[in-house]
Amino acid sequence: MITGITTNSIKKEIQSIRSELKNIDVVNVFGFGSFFRADRSEDVDLLLVLDNQVADPGARYASLAVIFRTLGDKIGVTIDLTVLLESEFEQKLLNEHDSLVDLLQ
Repeated sequence: MITGITTNSIKKEIQSIRSELKNIDVVNVFGFGSFFRADRSEDVDLLLVLDNQVADPGARYASLAVIFRTLGDKIGVTIDLTVLLESEFEQKLLNEHDSLVDLLQ
């Protein structure tokens, strides 16, 4: 179970890499899942939304996985990523779409 980490601390860390994320076509980052519902949690689930024009989403995912693994190590949590293009995000594919926590605002 995760202890000592808050939504605000995760938001602060993600905002600290905002420019790096924007440079690699990330248009938004959302939290979802048990951690953000304040349930017992073993990890932090993040949804990354990529610009529709990203040339190679698979390669972009690989880059993001490294960035967020490093961030997770820094704050002491396991971060699980879900990555969608903007067009996929607009289709509201996640069950928790209406309760996403915006981490870049």
